[in-house]
Amino acid sequence: MLTALVVDDDAGCRHAVRAALEAAGWHVLVADGPVQARVLHDLHTPDLVVTDVWMADGDGLTMLAQLRADGRDTPALVVTSDPSAAVRERAVALDARAVLAKPVDAAALQRIAGGHVPRADQPDDGLDDELRAVLDALYARALPQRLGALRQAARAVDTAALAAAAHALAGASAQLGRLETAVLCRTVEREARAGRVDGTALAQLTSR
Repeated sequence: MLTALVVDDDAGCRHAVRAALEAAGWHVLVADGPVQARVLHDLHTPDLVVTDVWMADGDGLTMLAQLRADGRDTPALVVTSDPSAAVRERAVALDARAVLAKPVDAAALQRIAGGHVPRADQPDDGLDDELRAVLDALYARALPQRLGALRQAARAVDTAALAAAAHALAGASAQLGRLETAVLCRTVEREARAGRVDGTALAQLTSR
């Protein structure tokens, strides 16, 4: 049985990716960040690494760079709510097999992990046109409420709630190709985790 190492500081995302891979027959190890992932990688030598990018204790792509520098050529998939051109370029340079936007489509993840691998600099969200239309409508309907949650958290100076709301909107936006919104949300999330609620990115988002 092949072994995958899933690295993400979001418990919900870890669970979703793990469930998808286990359903496809993988043995799955999980780590909540790069530090724990390096330990597990050294102990178990997985056949695949599936990693987020921005995490509380480090950067998943920096972790991959360290593995490559150590001579580890473990195949890797990147799962992120920030599938920007800059992230894709870094992933390609590290020979990542694909970059998937959160929330990840289980079938797309299983297909790519199973060897049907597109280039990492090409988007592959696994959505057909009919499903995308449904998700577009749901996104548009929920957007005012999501932006309201950002405004409310900022007014209350609730950095934890602001980071969570920004993270959720980033994932939904990235999945549907709203990359500008996704990048702004990731900036808001990082600033909120650093204790800031007054950044330019937040102002741009909440003025919509």
